[in-house]
Amino acid sequence: MELLTPDVLKNTFSASDLYRRADILQRFFEHFFFELSSHTGERCDLIRAYYRDSDGETLGHAVAVAAWGAGVLDQFTAENLYERIREFKHAVQSLPKLTLYVPVHFPAAQIERIGRWCRTEIQPDVILDLRIDSGTVGGCAFAYHNAFHDVSFTYFSNKERKTLVDLVHSYDG
Repeated sequence: MELLTPDVLKNTFSASDLYRRADILQRFFEHFFFELSSHTGERCDLIRAYYRDSDGETLGHAVAVAAWGAGVLDQFTAENLYERIREFKHAVQSLPKLTLYVPVHFPAAQIERIGRWCRTEIQPDVILDLRIDSGTVGGCAFAYHNAFHDVSFTYFSNKERKTLVDLVHSYDG
C-alpha cells in the first residue's frame, strides 16, 4: 500500500517535515489506540483537537497531517501502527531528493514556496533535504542528481575576488 500518496505530498515539501509529521501521527495514534476508551469521530477532526493547545509549529504540522484525509489516516491500526510509521519514514528515501544548503532556518511558508517551485520546475514528487550552512550567505547551494551547484555570494566573491577587490579600491566614496 502506498503511504506517500499525493494527499501527503501536496502539503509536505521537506524530509524533515515528513519525519516530524510521522512523529506527530504516531503520538496521536498512541493516544487514540491505547489511551482513549472511545474511538468515535473522524480521525482528521480528532488529530486537530488532540493538538489544538500545542505550540504553533506543532499545531501547523497536525493540521497538515489532518489535511491528508481519511484515506491516509485510516491505514493505521493498533496492530500495524509502528510498522506503518517505520514504512512511512522509510518511504521518503524512495523520493527524488534535492539537498538545499541555506544560511539560516527557513519558516514553513518559505519551505512551502520553495517546495512548490521545485515540484513545478524540477520534478513533481521531489522532496527537499534542507541543510543549514552559514557559508551560503547571499544565496544557496544545492545538490541534485549527483551534481553540486553553489550559487552563494561567498562562492562568487571567492571566484571573482580580484575583480571585487579592484572594484572596492576604485570606489572613491
